[in-house]
Amino acid sequence: MMHLDIVMASGGSIIDLDVTFLILVGIFFVVMIVLTTLIFNPMFAVIDARRKAVEGAMEDSKKLRKEANVKKEEYDARIAEIKRRAGDEREAMRTAARKAEGEILDRGKTDAQKTLDEARDALASQIAEARSSLVAESRKLGEALADRVLGQIAAGGKP
Repeated sequence: MMHLDIVMASGGSIIDLDVTFLILVGIFFVVMIVLTTLIFNPMFAVIDARRKAVEGAMEDSKKLRKEANVKKEEYDARIAEIKRRAGDEREAMRTAARKAEGEILDRGKTDAQKTLDEARDALASQIAEARSSLVAESRKLGEALADRVLGQIAAGGKP
């Protein structure tokens, strides 16, 4: 603070504008040109290249995400279609199996009824044969018994 008071009291200015000031300004500009050429411009080029690479990578990433989402949707749609077709096919197979089962059961019932009818017919014919043979047998027995009884009566005995 004292130095400022002395300069102000002497009537002079704080800044002297002489040749050294111009030399300092010249050195400043030379250093700026050298630094700009050797350091700042290559550094800015590297930073710009890095920024462009990052932006390009981000754009590529966005494109790849969009493509992946589209492919995932296509995949999901295909899976859903395949599942739908499989369900339709499974239902068609169930329907065909039920139809075949019904036909087999109907055929089995028809065959069983036919076999049962044949067995009833065979049984009825056997019953008819048995009755006719029993009738014939009972006549023979009746005649034999009648002959015996009549033969004993004719012989004078008791029946």
